Amino acid sequence: MDVLSDQDYGGVTRILRLPSATLPHEPATKSQLDAQSVANWPAFIGAWPLFGAMPQLLPTGQFATLPMSVVADNRNAWSAGDGHYVVPEDGLYQCIGKYRVFDGSPSTSHGIGIDIVNEDSPSFFWKGTETGTNPSRNGIMNVVHMSVTAGARIRMFGYTDMDLTVMATALTILRVR
Repeated sequence: MDVLSDQDYGGVTRILRLPSATLPHEPATKSQLDAQSVANWPAFIGAWPLFGAMPQLLPTGQFATLPMSVVADNRNAWSAGDGHYVVPEDGLYQCIGKYRVFDGSPSTSHGIGIDIVNEDSPSFFWKGTETGTNPSRNGIMNVVHMSVTAGARIRMFGYTDMDLTVMATALTILRVR
């Protein structure tokens, strides 16, 4: 059985998964700890827009991949040409995505997905039709955990029942197990 442990390396705390064979009577070596360190697992952080970028139109009736620029990518796994994160190793990944629509957008149903295909699924998050004087001064967020194999292509995408202008997007993909 694996054991979780906190270790301090010069003020940086890492949460580690240690093989039970090394605990409690045999202390793990630093190289064993580093090899199991969450800090060595794949991580991606993306955001859009960059300063001065134009808003993105989310077209009616399509599951459209949302734009993203790399903020941090410790495995250089982002495929900018098609807006996909190419999973570098098998594992359980936590994906957190958000987009914000243009202030004053019309009321409409829209949703956000994070998956390996652009389609409606149990993990696709729908937001109901909004009402009010400025209904869309907000964002929509989705958190998905998925077990994927190396080479899978994770992307964030949206859907709307009426053209919707997206002002900003954010996506974090972390291997958690």
